[in-house]
Amino acid sequence: MSQQAAAPDPVAGAGSHAADPPPRLTQPELEAAIAERQRHLAATLDELGRRLEPARLARTAAADARASAVSTVIDSRGALRLERVVAIAAALVVVVVTAVVAHVRTRRRNR
Repeated sequence: MSQQAAAPDPVAGAGSHAADPPPRLTQPELEAAIAERQRHLAATLDELGRRLEPARLARTAAADARASAVSTVIDSRGALRLERVVAIAAALVVVVVTAVVAHVRTRRRNR
C-alpha cells in the first residue's frame, strides 16, 4: 500500500499544520480591526512625513555638521586643537592658491 501525503488545508495556508483554525471575526470586529489599522497607518505616515520634512532634515544636517566641525578643532576640555586648526588653514591655503593659479592659466590661454 502506498501512502499519500495529505493535501494542505487551503484555509489554514499552504504547508500549515495548525491544530486549531484561526478564529473567525464578526463583521463589526473586522471593521473595527480595519479602522484601527487605518488609524495606525495614518499616524505612521504622519510621523514619517515629519521626520522627512526637508527643512527639518536641513536643520539636523546643519547641527550635525556644526557639532562635527567644533569637535574637530576643540578637544573635550574646550581647548583649541592648534595642530588641527593649522592643518585646516594650510589645506585652505592650498585650495585657494590652486584655484588662483588655474584661473590665471586659463586667462592667459584665452588671450
